[in-house]
Amino acid sequence: MRFIKQMQRAIQSSSTTIIDKFKNKVKGKGGYSIAEALMCVLILLLVTEAMTGGIRFAMTQYGRSMELSQARILTSTLENKISANLQAATITTTTGGEIYPKLKAMDRENTADASATEFGYIAFVSSGDIGDGTESTPVPLLPRSAYTYDLEAKAEITHYPETDGMYYTVKINIQNRDGKELSDTIFDVLVYN
Repeated sequence: MRFIKQMQRAIQSSSTTIIDKFKNKVKGKGGYSIAEALMCVLILLLVTEAMTGGIRFAMTQYGRSMELSQARILTSTLENKISANLQAATITTTTGGEIYPKLKAMDRENTADASATEFGYIAFVSSGDIGDGTESTPVPLLPRSAYTYDLEAKAEITHYPETDGMYYTVKINIQNRDGKELSDTIFDVLVYN
């Protein structure tokens, strides 16, 4: 019994001293030791690094998501514009055997020397005077501002005049500035004329 009372007194006095020491530390004017200050700085640096990494990852994913979304929107818009232009187009064949209308890729300097199988800004080209082998001036289907995130498009067109209804098969590919393909589609266009 005596032993138990001694233990109780020891626990009360030790807990009082621990609590008192903590209160004195908090209320004291002595400040933090160098080790405590360094630990606070280390913890702060670790939390900051974790937050920076998380924000960087989120921004990268957001950029990829927006680029992919814009590529899909550009694909759909080009599909609608190409369909509308080809459906109402007058199909002509030059003396050189070229079939018009066709699509060309324009580069950033607005030249249409690139073939339709290269990436760039898609332009619609019809024949000049029928039979003389000349082309009309390429007309961009969309303004350059439609090609956001430095996207480029390629449109391959195949003409099938030997079928009952004259139609085109068009394949559109969209890629980013790094050459990674982001979106593509294939569709048929029946010519009304």
